[in-house]
Amino acid sequence: MSAAAPGPACPVCGSPIASARTGRPARYCGTPCRQAAHRATRRAEAALQQAAWQRRQLTRTVERLAVVAAELVEAEHRLLDVDQGDGEDVDQAAAEPVTGWEAHLAELATTLARLASSAAGTARGHAGTAANYRQAARLAGRVQQHDQDVPDVRQDVPAGGQDVPEGWELNT
Repeated sequence: MSAAAPGPACPVCGSPIASARTGRPARYCGTPCRQAAHRATRRAEAALQQAAWQRRQLTRTVERLAVVAAELVEAEHRLLDVDQGDGEDVDQAAAEPVTGWEAHLAELATTLARLASSAAGTARGHAGTAANYRQAARLAGRVQQHDQDVPDVRQDVPAGGQDVPEGWELNT
């Protein structure tokens, strides 16, 4: 006597699916698994949207970091020019220190630190979102257990920051 081939397994819980005599074949073993898969699909879609938003935020932050870094380099050049006295008499330059650049330099450094912190937080958030996506997608039956990649979903960014989903805050 030959062993009967096992039927398909439920993608959510792994239980065997009873085959129906008529109609299309069932995908899930029952209503709870079908609902769990539906909820997981919605969570996976939301995670993809959130990951795309986080990547756009990181892009903007990195662009702003580049601008602030360039301003810091420019401030450094001005500071070096002041240190060299700009061709003035060395005794006069030592007697009267040039001031006024300190506040601008401190502001640039503070902005750079704030942007770097924002980029780090968004990157950590993206890693968490990617993990959430993988978990929800596995439950929804979209990816195999060995799949570790989050699909690259890149969307055009509307001008004016109108792309922030409701309930998500903008790190500025």
